[in-house]
Amino acid sequence: MKKNKINLVILFGSYIALPVALAAFIMRISIVIHEQNAILGLSNSIISHFADKITVSFKETIGISKKNQSKVIFCGMPIRDKFYSNLIKHKYNHNNDINIVILGGSLGSDILSLKIAEIILSLDNKIKSRINIYHQVKEEHYSTINKLYLKSNLKSYKICVFFNDLEIIMSLSDLIISRSGASSIAEIEFLGKPSILIPLKNSARNHQYINAQVYSNNNNSTIIIEEDNLEIKLMESFDNLFIKDQIKNLQIEAQKYWYKTKGAENLATIIGQILINKHNSRKIKY
Repeated sequence: MKKNKINLVILFGSYIALPVALAAFIMRISIVIHEQNAILGLSNSIISHFADKITVSFKETIGISKKNQSKVIFCGMPIRDKFYSNLIKHKYNHNNDINIVILGGSLGSDILSLKIAEIILSLDNKIKSRINIYHQVKEEHYSTINKLYLKSNLKSYKICVFFNDLEIIMSLSDLIISRSGASSIAEIEFLGKPSILIPLKNSARNHQYINAQVYSNNNNSTIIIEEDNLEIKLMESFDNLFIKDQIKNLQIEAQKYWYKTKGAENLATIIGQILINKHNSRKIKY
């Protein structure tokens, strides 16, 4: 940092951020932290006491002390450029099809691979015949799930360990079933999609459940199902959504939030303003 005359350090949490923040603090370099989850992580919690600004993805971020509230700026969660460049605002006007996208998170999930496939296959054939599935699965489950779907009455299915065109698939969906990591929630909200969120049971500080709960408090287009109640609650949700046709209500709610927050642009603006203020006050040479 000294060699390159660093003027500003931007940190996104995790253990690696802490020593960098301490070095920046000692050298009187400005520090900005970004908390992606709805609860402040341990590293960010420590750094928040000497950071210049605390940027957050959720307006209701838990764990920020009262004395640090003046530092907090809501900016939203930055998402991948592909979601902007390939954005399709889907209006749900296809011929009675139900497009379901199932995502297991960055590390995949046994529950979101095998268990959900089994639950979907237990649906009534009339419902299954309308369903197009796009399912991200763990590599070790690929063959098993492919055999399950092959014998099903689904209208169509596509399974993949990694979707290269995920932003397009998500944008054409009627329902997204996902973990509740901050990035997943931000992408779902950005596209204005109904969702079923299944928080990772043992996530650090229970942040996935808190993410889902805070999101649900501000967005009526999501259903939260905990892992322990998955089979019963998911079947109940499918019954309400597809047999009682409540999916339309969730779609209307979801579209109210479409393209709501531009996290990357907001964060860039905040950083730019800090650099301008530093330049004006300290006459930094660039």
